Amino acid sequence: LLDARRQSATRIIDFLKSDLPKRLDYALEMSREFRNDRNLALEELERWLELLRDIAMIQNEMTDRVMFEDRLAELSALARNMSLEDVAVAASAAQQTRSALMVNALPQLAWDAMMLRMPTIKP
Repeated sequence: LLDARRQSATRIIDFLKSDLPKRLDYALEMSREFRNDRNLALEELERWLELLRDIAMIQNEMTDRVMFEDRLAELSALARNMSLEDVAVAASAAQQTRSALMVNALPQLAWDAMMLRMPTIKP
């Protein structure tokens, strides 16, 4: 369970630094995952929200509340390159995707829409 959580965190952190083609590849992968194991895909969205929460905590100098302590350096780098608005937009996109999937939206469409709404992180 912990290993799956770490792998999910790695995918999401890498994703946040990626370009649109890689983001759409991720969307395709996650829509397939949703068809195969709905719970795993929904757990991935929970990881999105947890990581984005951690980034917001770091931005507000509350590193003692970070859930992914082992990723503090990577998350701090993201926090420096994202505005609070970027974090809010990303969290909203993840939450909207989760809501859409829970009411049987087309998985590919839901994940693609999320990827298109995610802010671009500049190094």
